[in-house]
Formats: sequence, structure tokens, C-alpha cells
Amino acid sequence: METRGVMVFFRAPRKGTVKTRLAAQVGQDAALAIHQELVELTLDRLGSISELELKVTPDDALAEVTPLIRTGWTLAPQGGGDLGDRLARGFESAFARRPGRWVAIGTDCPGITALDLGSAWDLLGTADVVLGPALDGGYWLIGLRAPQPDLFREIPWGGPNVFESTLDRIRSSGLTLAQLRPLGDVDTHADWTAWRAQRDGSSG
Repeated sequence: METRGVMVFFRAPRKGTVKTRLAAQVGQDAALAIHQELVELTLDRLGSISELELKVTPDDALAEVTPLIRTGWTLAPQGGGDLGDRLARGFESAFARRPGRWVAIGTDCPGITALDLGSAWDLLGTADVVLGPALDGGYWLIGLRAPQPDLFREIPWGGPNVFESTLDRIRSSGLTLAQLRPLGDVDTHADWTAWRAQRDGSSG
């Protein structure tokens, strides 16, 4: 059967280096705790997926996050460069190791589910690229069925135009696109509060 894999890109839980925008509002200790909760939540939701690689930054943090690995999962450093460099390199490595349908996600989007990944893999049966648009102008998932390094070049990472800039790249490359539902990231205290209200309301 064709490989259906996922790479989870995340930052090692080190105080002062994670959720910096959130930390400016709630303090470094609280931001670290929220970051850890988001990582654990994401991985718990993906626990049924066997072809999964954790991609951690910085590269010297492998030992710190090894306890997160589950049976069949692998762990690798993201390497240097900006997010685009790291994503492009991750996809190149994934396809070289196991051709198929690969998606990349982060851990800032607590609404993500295994069903979302299943939808992305299904859409990659006919589309070259799958994107999950984020409400802040970025994307929470990108899926490919072959390496596409041009999609990650000269993108204004961290700004509100990441999604639109990537769409421009997709169009200029002549690739076909499918989109998933929009979801919100947790970057600020307001984002975190909104997510907790949504979570508590849905479980009440």
C-alpha cells in the first residue's frame, strides 16, 4: 500500500524559546506549559498513525524529546535555515525514504485531528498540493505527493501572507490544489482562551 506519512514539526520545550508572543502576555513559565500541552495534545490525537516522524528544533534537543516517541514513530532534527528550508528538506528526506503521500503539520493548532490527515491523504490522490488554511493567514498543514522545494522559497514566514504567497507559488508552478477546513493557531493569550472555551464547550 502507498505510504501515508506525517511529519510533525515542533520546537523542543525550553523555557524562553517557545511561544514568545504568548510569553510576553502570560510569562515564560505559563507559555512553556501551554506549549507542552499543545505538543502532547497533538501527538495524542495522532496516536493511531504509524508512519509518523517527529521533526524537532533545535537539533541538539533529540534526547529531550525522545520520551515522546511511540511505537513505530521516528525522530529527526529539522536542520538549519528558515522554516521553508526545513520544510523543503523534510519533504525531500521523506520522499527519498518512502515515496507516497506526505503531510507536514505543527503543534500550534489544537483543532487538528487524525481525520484531517486522512482527508489530506485522500485529496492527494488527485491534487498535487493540499493546504489547511490557518485563520491568521498561514497554514496548519501542507501535503505533497512529490517534493516541491519551490513552494517554500521566498515566503514571508511568520506573517499574515504565508497562505496567499504559497498559493501564488502553487499557481506559478502549474500545480493542482485542494484545501482543507480553516483552523486557528494558538499564538496569543486570546487564542488560548478561545481554544479553551471551545474545548470546554464541546466537552460539556
